[in-house]
Amino acid sequence: MTKEFRNCIGASLYFPSRRLLSASLSTLTAAFTAVIALLSASVQADDDFENPPISYHTSQSHDSVAQLLDRLKAGTQKLEADSNGSFLKSLLDTLKIPESSQCLVFSKTSLQIPYIGPRTPLAIYFNDAV
Repeated sequence: MTKEFRNCIGASLYFPSRRLLSASLSTLTAAFTAVIALLSASVQADDDFENPPISYHTSQSHDSVAQLLDRLKAGTQKLEADSNGSFLKSLLDTLKIPESSQCLVFSKTSLQIPYIGPRTPLAIYFNDAV
């Protein structure tokens, strides 16, 4: 075996051939294209709430919260702050939501994970109308 042949074998172990690089680049390009396709499909799925019958941003809400917002804008309703500056009790009373309805929730997959978690759960209040 000549010195040149050994160098050639050694070099091929450390430097992939052009064919291998080309195949790797093709695989990487295909994977990247697949990821982009999945992301665009996800974005499209997120926009489904804009289509009928939901039409989230263009439909008018007529529930008790929307009615309260209209009264607040018109100045016919005011919410009173407690000693801590919180309007929560006044809001719950106005919407006839009992404080005892409070649920504390969190999700490990929340997009707001830096703010909502087991030590800092999100409080949800509810009644049959809200």
